[in-house]
Amino acid sequence: MTNEQPEALWLADWLDDFLRRWDELDKAAAELRRLYEENERLTKLCYDYIGELTAMRAAKQMQDRIDKMKARNNA
Repeated sequence: MTNEQPEALWLADWLDDFLRRWDELDKAAAELRRLYEENERLTKLCYDYIGELTAMRAAKQMQDRIDKMKARNNA
């Protein structure tokens, strides 16, 4: 064994580990992108539901006013 062989083996192991971690980092980045897109989808869904609930509340308030006006006219 020469002095260079252990360093060469160490470098080979380091490179293998680096490439393995690179793959893990690539997967982590893909997961972060997926989570970002899911968060955007859920945020939009929440805003859509808030809009619907606001419209339903306004419609109920209008119906309550109509009902009160009809009750006054019928009294």
